[in-house]
Amino acid sequence: PSFGFAECQIPTQPWEPKEPLSCIEVLENPSNHGREKTYRALKTLMMEWEEKAFPLIVRLISHKEPDFQRMALKTFKKIQTINQDYKEALETKAIEALAATNSEVRATAAQTLAELGTLIAEQALINLAQNDNSPSVIAWAATALGEIKSKAASNSVLLNLLKSPEPQVRYSAVRALGEINNPVFIKHHLPPLLNDPYIPIKMAVCETLGNSGDRRFYQ
Repeated sequence: PSFGFAECQIPTQPWEPKEPLSCIEVLENPSNHGREKTYRALKTLMMEWEEKAFPLIVRLISHKEPDFQRMALKTFKKIQTINQDYKEALETKAIEALAATNSEVRATAAQTLAELGTLIAEQALINLAQNDNSPSVIAWAATALGEIKSKAASNSVLLNLLKSPEPQVRYSAVRALGEINNPVFIKHHLPPLLNDPYIPIKMAVCETLGNSGDRRFYQ
């Protein structure tokens, strides 16, 4: 599934916030205003009053409604600068969201942590990749482990995911191992996937082997 602002349909005659306070009022009680108005308030606050958006984004991640949680998790990408204190708060909230009931929230949280690229979430992401029942969530957890270059994950978790019956999981595991770039794992565990029936996986394996720099992979 795709996540983010593209999913939100803007009304024909949209509400137009004129000042930060009007946006803040909406974001403090999003359930009273609906998805479209909340989306517009959040987007406007980010574009025009970015510094006021940070605490509200962090707070919205804990909202009871999955749509608002996902919206907040995806929002930080559009912020040009991010205060270190709020980055840490965002990391904490995103890690908490990995335990959300809604699988799309868990997947979006893993994606957010991948983009933040921090090792603080390593163990939580490993647990998610090992234990979640949603292929999409597992795939995003694998992607995040690759982005943070988790050596702990490459030892067992990602190697196990290469055997997954789900193509998106195998694909993400290949990409993650490529990001971590452990020559031993690449040499011994990726070549068998050149026979994978899923073409994108074959292509990812070829690219990873090629990027490894070992000329034997070209033979």
